[in-house]
Amino acid sequence: MMVADRPRKIIISGYYGESNLGDEAILAVLLEWLRRNVNQPEITVVSLNPELTRQEHKVNAVGYDNLYEIDELVRNADLVINGGGGVFHEYNEIDIPKLFDDPSSGIISYAVTPILAAIYDVPCMLFA
Repeated sequence: MMVADRPRKIIISGYYGESNLGDEAILAVLLEWLRRNVNQPEITVVSLNPELTRQEHKVNAVGYDNLYEIDELVRNADLVINGGGGVFHEYNEIDIPKLFDDPSSGIISYAVTPILAAIYDVPCMLFA
């Protein structure tokens, strides 16, 4: 049960930090909506370039290669959002047994946050 007066911890992952205009625009719109409609959002974006994402979007950011921090963030989140247009296609085979071996590569990197959300019973949504 969420308490109304505490910050909402929201984790967003997608194809962010690579200066792809479409994905960065999706993130900008999502962040604006969250800031207007969620009481005290505490937002962290999982990004391919966390420093760039911090600078451009004024949010906390963590790299896809930091699985331990992502795990901690998701475990304590109120909501996980997996968003962006480019993440919803992949032409390479996925080796499920190696899913967490290299979380910073290909579509596997975008599957980590929703899988962790399911493990920790954190609500997760797909955006855009």
